[in-house]
Amino acid sequence: MFISRISPKKNLKFAIRSLKNSKFSAIMDVYGPVEDESYWESCLKEGENLPKNVQFKYEGALSHDKIRHKFAEYDIFLFPTLGENFGHVIVESLSSGCLVMTSKNVPWNDLEQDGAGWNLILNEEDFLRELTQYSLLSVSARDAKRKSAIGYAQAKFDPSVAAEETAVIFNTLIDKG
Repeated sequence: MFISRISPKKNLKFAIRSLKNSKFSAIMDVYGPVEDESYWESCLKEGENLPKNVQFKYEGALSHDKIRHKFAEYDIFLFPTLGENFGHVIVESLSSGCLVMTSKNVPWNDLEQDGAGWNLILNEEDFLRELTQYSLLSVSARDAKRKSAIGYAQAKFDPSVAAEETAVIFNTLIDKG
């Protein structure tokens, strides 16, 4: 699934193309406002070329209060962005238990080591390989990964955890000063 503005920077077309050789069943629902009509038309053409085992559907834009609930309905957020300063949508996905498969063009590149997703170079075969491996996991293994995503979001983005980490750094600097 994909939730974001539909524009070249968010790289939806790449996400769609990464599924073109898929042998597993997949649902590629797209949510978000269309910002670039010609780019969106090219995405639709890519969607028409997907195999029958991949359901491709545009679901429209979501109001902000529905985004986290929508993420919770899916296993993986495909977000091969060309660049993000922060990527709030990634935090929303993780905190909903939806793993993130993104590029290395985001501020954090430790998703895989923490079991919360993948940071991949923008190579369609790499994305498809990881999606295929995920499709082979048991339900319990998928549930464990969802819990890891939530844990990652809590550890990285929970204000109380961030305040605690900042206090430790501050106290360390004072002790050295």
